[in-house]
Amino acid sequence: MNPRTLKVGRIAFGIALFALTVLPLALVLARSFQNPPTRTPPPGLESPDGPAASHSRFTLQYYKKAYGEGANYRAMVNTIVMSLATVIFASLIAIPSAWLVTRTDLPGRAKFRFLLVLPYVIPPYIGAIAWINLCNPRVGWLNRLAGREIFDIYTLAGVVWVLGLFYFTFIYLNCVSAMENTDPSLEEAARVSGASPGRVFLTITLPLMRPAIFSGAFLVFAAASASFGVPELIGSPGHIQVMTTRIYSSIKTGGLDGYYLAAALSTILFAVAIGASSLSDWLAHARRVTALTGKSARRSQVRLGRWRWPAFGYVAMVFAAACVLPFAAVLATSFMKVAGNFSWDNLTLDQYRYVLFERQATLRGFVNSLMLAFGTATLAVGIGTVLAYLKGHPKRRSGPLLDACVNLPYATPGTILAFGLILLWSRPIALTDTLWILLIAYFAKYLSFAVKALTTNVQQIDTTLEEAARVSGAGFIKTFRTIWIPLLRPGMMASWFLVFMPAFSELTMSILLKGPGTETVGTTLFDLQSYRDPPSASVLAVMLLVLILSAYGAAMVLRPKAKTAS
Repeated sequence: MNPRTLKVGRIAFGIALFALTVLPLALVLARSFQNPPTRTPPPGLESPDGPAASHSRFTLQYYKKAYGEGANYRAMVNTIVMSLATVIFASLIAIPSAWLVTRTDLPGRAKFRFLLVLPYVIPPYIGAIAWINLCNPRVGWLNRLAGREIFDIYTLAGVVWVLGLFYFTFIYLNCVSAMENTDPSLEEAARVSGASPGRVFLTITLPLMRPAIFSGAFLVFAAASASFGVPELIGSPGHIQVMTTRIYSSIKTGGLDGYYLAAALSTILFAVAIGASSLSDWLAHARRVTALTGKSARRSQVRLGRWRWPAFGYVAMVFAAACVLPFAAVLATSFMKVAGNFSWDNLTLDQYRYVLFERQATLRGFVNSLMLAFGTATLAVGIGTVLAYLKGHPKRRSGPLLDACVNLPYATPGTILAFGLILLWSRPIALTDTLWILLIAYFAKYLSFAVKALTTNVQQIDTTLEEAARVSGAGFIKTFRTIWIPLLRPGMMASWFLVFMPAFSELTMSILLKGPGTETVGTTLFDLQSYRDPPSASVLAVMLLVLILSAYGAAMVLRPKAKTAS
């Protein structure tokens, strides 16, 4: 290919990528400092394009309104309290669980190590629906079984409970990785010196894990502060608002002023997300100094003795609370005419017939989600492969702009990204209320999944074959197609499923971007639950869980196996 043509292609590719990923976020920031367009300009000052085109002035009035009004201030405080409480709760689950499955003789620890990752792939809003079925103060399973109202899920504690059960995996995975890469001889030496297992954990293991714990904690804080589905489904009935739900209500019901107010509210979430992501990445790199282990290092294993089965019970309860109990709740509720009624007369298959065959929005939502998830995964893997090559190849440079295009949309809360896309694609090219804007949103959000996974694959491939192809006269395109694509194909297939899963079940962006006829599975499920039809919502939740877990299993089978030295 002509070098000049290749250069022009790279520039066009970079501009398009920037427009799809970073530009919407820049528009949100710019809008937060503007006055709304004048609706009725004074006589003689009308804009030739109509009142909507009248110029806006720089202003801080929406920042004053965003952070000065009582409702917004309470939402900000609720967000901080919710996020910090979620971090603490998630840490109390993740750290002991990671230690038990990696450092002890816990029964079934290999199976638990895999099972405790499952909440990572299940959308938290499905967990919210499940725990509403379990702890609804009037008809919740647990309250009905107890015979009185003991649990009330519609509280801030209920939001924290659900978020912690599904976000603890961020810390858990970091801790497992850290404990596998730290030198086990340090703990062994402490034990030989007479230290008890508890003292070894507190004085050796925990300090070595500290960077990994804080790295995961920052991710949990950012994820909790950016969450929408759980706070909306659980918090709103209890009159608890957080920043994401305030942004959503401002956009949906605030009129023209609502867009500008939402932009101002979004800036603090954007700052929190970027700051937490940056600190997490910095700590992730910093903890590499503890990776002292080599092939000869022997894994340290603590014998739990009489605590072996109590420890097993603890890990089993974590898995049951995060996966088994919620899945059982939505599965059983899907067969009930009235949620919470355990009589045989209440069992029916009518809900499945209604949801699958009579409710047109359900079929439309499934078809739309399948098309969007398939298109997103294909587009993200196709473009992500090229970007991963630029990032992971030892002789290529990606540059900070490319990194921003990949990382910023993923780190940004979905409500902000969706809002930016509304601003960008309202005019002159109107894509709002179409599937195209949803596809752009999903691609921008999940491109990072494919790039990060494939960059690791690129770094593991020897470049000798590429050099041989170049010496033989092959150009860049032919070399990439005949050498790199075949070598990366297993990783591309696994990455495709990793993008497909969250794209298929996405809710936060979809709820803002959907229009007539563009419902998705997530928005359909949200509507069913919001309209107080839990059995129908549970039917859809069961179908969604089965599909997500099947895709996760396929991704695990297709993922590239780690190379081991002979």
